[in-house]
Amino acid sequence: MVQILRVLDGDTLEISFGLVEVNGRPVEQLKNWTVRIEGVDTPETRTSDPFEMACGNWSKERVIEFVSADGQYVLSTKFEDGGFGRILGDIRSPDSVNLSEFLLDRGLAVKHDATTSRDFEDHRQNCERLVDAGHIPDPESHVAPVATNEPTVAPTASEFREEVNGTATTEPDVPSATFDSCEAAETAGLERTKGSKGDGKGFPRELVVGPRDGDGDGVVCEK
Repeated sequence: MVQILRVLDGDTLEISFGLVEVNGRPVEQLKNWTVRIEGVDTPETRTSDPFEMACGNWSKERVIEFVSADGQYVLSTKFEDGGFGRILGDIRSPDSVNLSEFLLDRGLAVKHDATTSRDFEDHRQNCERLVDAGHIPDPESHVAPVATNEPTVAPTASEFREEVNGTATTEPDVPSATFDSCEAAETAGLERTKGSKGDGKGFPRELVVGPRDGDGDGVVCEK
């Protein structure tokens, strides 16, 4: 009988177990021992591919559910060295289901021969089924936006005046220069323009932020 200490990923667990018999001989308690589930491979949880990580985490979460039921779990193993300081084996649940079978039946793993290597392409079909079932997000949502180094340049005051006078087709979101008063705008050489009402000319309210646009015609300090 074993105690499941933690699930490292879908196919690797950390366990402890007490006195057991192996080939008729007693084996003393092993603590904090890592067992690699034999014959299967699950997607990685530590990877630079966010889609693979989402798929691997889903498999890991299902294994956590598998080992959380009440009852006694059994470790079946040949006590072979699985590499990386771990052993190869399988975990049998209280209702006699092997973890390897559980993973394969639910498309959470693929069959794996220890003599061959696996990569994410072996898991992609299973992961796409998880997307279709709504268990993990579509891979398109895992694609990070491409960053650009092109700075956003605000228009100059003269460019903004051209826009106000109708020589440009778009209006800037944030002018590059503003003034606190009409006197400051006049001193800086900002041209007066007509508003949407009357014949007077004033300064665009987007550029002169101090005075109030009382008539709402888009300009202030009309003359």
